[in-house]
Amino acid sequence: MSTFAPASTTPTRQLAHQNLGALNKYDFFLAAGLGMVGFLAYLTTLAPGLLPGDSGEFQVLGYFYSTAHTTGYAIYLLLAKVFSLLPVEDIAYRINLFSAVMAGVTLGLLFLAGRLVSGSRMGAALASASLALSATFWSQAIIAEVYTTASAFFTAIVLLLLLAAQATSAAARGRRLFLAGLLGGLGMGVHGSIVLLAPAAAFWLLAHASLRRAWLPASGGAAIGLALMTGAFFVMDNNRAAYNSFNAIYIPAASAWNSEPQSLDNPAARFQFMITARQWRMAMFRDPGAVMVVNAQKYGDTLQADFAWIFPALALLGTLSLWRRDWRLAAFLLVALLSHHVYTFNYEIGDLYVFFISAYVLMVLLAAAGIAQLSAWAAGWGQLNSRLVQIGVGLVCLVLLLAPTAAERLAALRAGEAHFSFYWHKPENELASWRSALRSTVRDLEPNAILMADWYDLYPYYYVAYIEMDRSDLRFIEARPAADPPGLSASAVQFIQLTCQTRPVYFGMAMEELPYAGIETIKKRVGSVTLFKVIQPLP
Repeated sequence: MSTFAPASTTPTRQLAHQNLGALNKYDFFLAAGLGMVGFLAYLTTLAPGLLPGDSGEFQVLGYFYSTAHTTGYAIYLLLAKVFSLLPVEDIAYRINLFSAVMAGVTLGLLFLAGRLVSGSRMGAALASASLALSATFWSQAIIAEVYTTASAFFTAIVLLLLLAAQATSAAARGRRLFLAGLLGGLGMGVHGSIVLLAPAAAFWLLAHASLRRAWLPASGGAAIGLALMTGAFFVMDNNRAAYNSFNAIYIPAASAWNSEPQSLDNPAARFQFMITARQWRMAMFRDPGAVMVVNAQKYGDTLQADFAWIFPALALLGTLSLWRRDWRLAAFLLVALLSHHVYTFNYEIGDLYVFFISAYVLMVLLAAAGIAQLSAWAAGWGQLNSRLVQIGVGLVCLVLLLAPTAAERLAALRAGEAHFSFYWHKPENELASWRSALRSTVRDLEPNAILMADWYDLYPYYYVAYIEMDRSDLRFIEARPAADPPGLSASAVQFIQLTCQTRPVYFGMAMEELPYAGIETIKKRVGSVTLFKVIQPLP
């Protein structure tokens, strides 16, 4: 018995509309197998422990369950907290593992969604495998990051539920659309990009007469999901320890966002600051005419690096074939892609490439339809055995899609390390040396010291001090948070001037702004690194 609908016996060559919704137990077995193979590949190359930057932040705040940088990531951190309790390796490893698990689950979900869209197991499997091997997706599957959970898992499952709602009973439609709305709302607590699916979801409901009456359960589910996400934020925000991002980033540098430190003293103000992505507004829609061109080029370059040339060609073919067969389905996926591109191509940020994953998820479904169309054409050639011809098409697509990246991925599996992968990447031996240097610094810092660090080291210092070495007397603050204008903010200067009267204050790097602010420092060796200590009293 199928979970969604009975399997269709319609030949692939017909690409019949009723194939949408034909999932049976074999599809779920294949989805589970694909997901497991992907997970084992990511597990083999998983980052072994503590990482810098955003990953270090999620490793710390997932364990302690406290607010991360905007937009807070309350649901992601709640799920990461669960993984932090697993009895394997250390906490940092466990939260890296969370990404690998979610990446594997995503691949299974995409296979099912691709099967619904294309009616082809072969198309769904090959297109999903292309994503599995892409450097960008792989890179996020082996580190503590939000993208395999947000852009991939939540996007994939919401798409699957929307597609599966089309050909079911009224009661089942309501349940699936309620769940789609609920997960969409919760997904806002994983990454705000999930909201980019909303225009496509609205179109999907309006375009089908059978779904129009399901607005209430869909919107009700979304409202409940948003309410749960909001509640999770306030629970998380209640942990106001030094590592809370407001204490480690935003309150000391409040003037960088035209705020006063005291304006962030209440939970409602902090929630508004987070949910509106206050820190990153300066990077959004600043100059659409110029920025979109540059970012579209980045997207094209990243797409070319991540996939074989045939992948976008198959996605285009899939779009055309879907449009002929069911224009509403094609338009649904195109609206979702357009929403993604309008936002992402207007976002000026260094690691923009990770935002492309949600677009890749949509292209996987289109490419699956393209492979199905090729198979259907091939099956109609003359008097040839249609099954053998389809197998031949599958093998050709397999070679063209996967061979260009397979050698590098196999080398990574043999080495147990993905050198091609992540944004903050260092070889494992360098990560071990870096972590050792952090420990020596934490060990030798004076009691109650404050270290103004850069983003790369900020939360790794918290990990070493608070999780590994019982040095909760120390405090670490980001010296120069991303802001417009950049640099040391006026409120940070005031914070240093006030705090250094009672606590030792260090900087992890030389800062040219300090003399102009009347703050002098001297070099001091702490552990294996040189820090800059604020002189007392201030001149």
